[in-house]
Amino acid sequence: MFGEFQNTIQTVVNVDRSRKTTFMGTYVTTGGTGGLKGIKGLGRFAGVGELDAEGKAIRNEYAGEGEYWFEK
Repeated sequence: MFGEFQNTIQTVVNVDRSRKTTFMGTYVTTGGTGGLKGIKGLGRFAGVGELDAEGKAIRNEYAGEGEYWFEK
């Protein structure tokens, strides 16, 4: 399966060196080979990650939705 992604990422570093990163984007499925020949699709995704001052992950969320179909 082949696709194209576009996304935006922003990281904010706080005074205590903790960090929060947010991202969002879209994707387009452009095709495939074998059993996925003729597949097309699109969708979107978003998420957030937070690290404490030592770099330890304290929050990680991701959500995505999309659809696909097969063209003849």
